Amino acid sequence: MGEAGFSFQNKESRIYDGSHSREDFHEDLLMTTIARGGEIVAIFESQAHLARLFDVTNYDRPERLELPGQLATVKCLLADAKQLPLSVPSLQFRANPHVSISPSLIYGDKTAAIMTDGVSFTIYVTKDMGIAQNGLKQFASAWEAALPVATSR
Repeated sequence: MGEAGFSFQNKESRIYDGSHSREDFHEDLLMTTIARGGEIVAIFESQAHLARLFDVTNYDRPERLELPGQLATVKCLLADAKQLPLSVPSLQFRANPHVSISPSLIYGDKTAAIMTDGVSFTIYVTKDMGIAQNGLKQFASAWEAALPVATSR
């Protein structure tokens, strides 16, 4: 490997990509939350991006978003709060248009980085308590600086 090379190997990482990736990721999110408890924090450009990740197409029936909120505290930081089609009482939303958004979730001891082209998703999950705790600290700071969002009813 050259001077600029980088190598990373971790048996605790997983990539969700392909036709059932969102369903498999959703299952991991739920099972980890059941096992570890705590809170789930998410950072997304908008509620629409969050809904697409969880395959919610009918905003009147956001059950796939409600279930994590029944298992843990769920906080979602948004960059764009102009369009708020979702009303999910079990989720807390705040917005700050001045934050740099890299879509991600932290749940239990896992951190998920989410890549999307707007249609398909690739989700990189790393299981590392140190990374998750550092992410939670950064999220807490951004959360405190953001404004609460009133969702549509």
